[in-house]
Amino acid sequence: MQGLLLMPEERIRPGLSAIIPVRRALEKVAREAGCTMAELCMRYALSYPAVASVLTGVDTPEQMRENLRVAAVGPLPAAVLERVRACVPVLPESLVRPALWGR
Repeated sequence: MQGLLLMPEERIRPGLSAIIPVRRALEKVAREAGCTMAELCMRYALSYPAVASVLTGVDTPEQMRENLRVAAVGPLPAAVLERVRACVPVLPESLVRPALWGR
């Protein structure tokens, strides 16, 4: 989602503010699971057997090393995965497709 789940909340444009309650709920899940929001997101994607790869953007070698470390940890525990699923409602396409954000 082009960093929308990880960017500082104050940088979220008003047209995308519907994501804020979802982000807050996910941040709580991450804290209680003992991981960062970035780790929660990556491990969520890795929790599905049909996912063969996860594409992430990095700005620094340290971010790449952290992504590799998180990937090595593997999928989320089933209970955390269920909590994540419970936090995320069906979101409108205008919120989940970055190509539509400028409209």
